[in-house]
Amino acid sequence: MWVAPQLFASILIFSSSLAVAQALPALKFDPTIPGFSGGSGEPSAWTADNAYPGATLLIYGFRPFSGDFAGRFRQTLLRDVVKDMQQSRLAAPPFIEAAQVPGADAALYAKFIEDYFGVPRYHLRVAILAKGAVAIIDYSAQGEDSYQRHVNGVIEMLKTMSVGAEQPRKPLTAQQTAAARSLAGLYLGSALQFVPSPVLGASPGSGSWMSGTRFYLLSLDGRVYRGYGLPKAPGGDISRFDFEKANLEDRYNSGVFAVEGARVVLRFGGGLAPEEQSSRLPHADEPLEINGTSYKRQSLK
Repeated sequence: MWVAPQLFASILIFSSSLAVAQALPALKFDPTIPGFSGGSGEPSAWTADNAYPGATLLIYGFRPFSGDFAGRFRQTLLRDVVKDMQQSRLAAPPFIEAAQVPGADAALYAKFIEDYFGVPRYHLRVAILAKGAVAIIDYSAQGEDSYQRHVNGVIEMLKTMSVGAEQPRKPLTAQQTAAARSLAGLYLGSALQFVPSPVLGASPGSGSWMSGTRFYLLSLDGRVYRGYGLPKAPGGDISRFDFEKANLEDRYNSGVFAVEGARVVLRFGGGLAPEEQSSRLPHADEPLEINGTSYKRQSLK
């Protein structure tokens, strides 16, 4: 159970060293969050139902971390991790205290008010350290009334939170293995991509949507990785793409796929509110159809 002690006697310094080959831990919680809907993408994003002004919950799953966990959180609130809701400046010093999350090496939470160009934005941010990796939960709302109206749902979710290991991948059946081999390859399509504004001093989150190439790379053994542009592989040889490394560095675009009935089902995100996509099972040279976009298999040399 997530516990925030009322008092703390001293500041504890937690340091961690990153073992590159070590699998990242999984952040586990009940994704049915009272008063919120959503949960897909990276970070996993939830929005408060019927909220005006808006209230948002972003959950950043574990990513490698090294150094002074407590010191950096107290100094920066790990602002570099929270790329989507980086605070411009604080209206007052944050209130920071220790928390307890089952399975974590350490956890801290902060309550603070961001001065967002004259508009107060209220935050509750939780940072969790485990096995050389850090996860962040960031709840923010425009205005105190909106914050108070929805914070109880966030607290109920935090009570269900724990740290564990990724569940081992179930082995494919002989039929699924044959299907995976028939589908393996690089699929390309055209999709919109959000590009942050390059203008110095632009407000956080500003940018524009631009057309670009999106890919899905399916392996012979049922793994999948997605992204924009082209996947990076040694010497440009797609057959040498390292799915294990991709899962460690970018698990929310890494996943597995399987043929289930007449559909190809792709699941991304590991233990953090996995995102599911699917396509009608293609025949011969037909493309994969994902979210209304056609992805055509490429000829690899």
